[in-house]
Amino acid sequence: MTQARALKECGVKNVMLSYQYCHEAFDDYAAMFDGIGVISGKIDNVDPYYNWARLNRGLTDFIAQYDVPMNIQLTMKYYEKALKDRISVSPILTSNYLQHLSQIKLTDFDRTILLGKMTGNIEEDEQVRKLPGGHKYHGLAKGRWVTNLLINITGVNSSTWLSGVRGRKTDVWKGPSILLGDKGKGDRTILERILDIHKDELEQCQIHKSEVLSGQYSALLKLPIALYYIPMLSSLGVASQNFETS
Repeated sequence: MTQARALKECGVKNVMLSYQYCHEAFDDYAAMFDGIGVISGKIDNVDPYYNWARLNRGLTDFIAQYDVPMNIQLTMKYYEKALKDRISVSPILTSNYLQHLSQIKLTDFDRTILLGKMTGNIEEDEQVRKLPGGHKYHGLAKGRWVTNLLINITGVNSSTWLSGVRGRKTDVWKGPSILLGDKGKGDRTILERILDIHKDELEQCQIHKSEVLSGQYSALLKLPIALYYIPMLSSLGVASQNFETS
């Protein structure tokens, strides 16, 4: 729950959760955010996930199907199992988006389609451009498509926001990537200048400049939200849909 609280302190409204890590405390997470999507994570058995999805479908905006990355046949098997069991799940495309999409009979154009794994960014980018309109798409680790207006990508999954504590670094929206903590001692002047530029975002996330400079865990955990995500979504004109603002 530490990471969820960090997101909430930054005013984050919408999240994508992993059943693998949150299912036992899902009610607590559901009470914290306005919009919630759920994906299975890496689990060994589809049945517990689908049983849980059936019980909690009223608390989520969408629940992703159980999928096997890079395997259309098995992924389709699990998608059809959910439909047969009357569980409303969002399909995950994998391996070859257009081929996979042709096998899914979508009658509900309001349903979110998730974009999963493909081999190679060049082929993936080409297929994303060819996806049909009329659907909502959620990109699993497809952050580079967030500014593309050709298709309706309504959300993306990314672990970039954890980079402050995992890799002691963070991306800065329209700025240089910076190193943090002991790694960033040589870039302290640059870091201080960036923190001054984004002082409003730091305040929104309840981050003190001194905490970042001293490498405090809580500050580094929230820092990518302040330096990357809030400025990025503000530039796209969708900050109010994704962040509570004072």
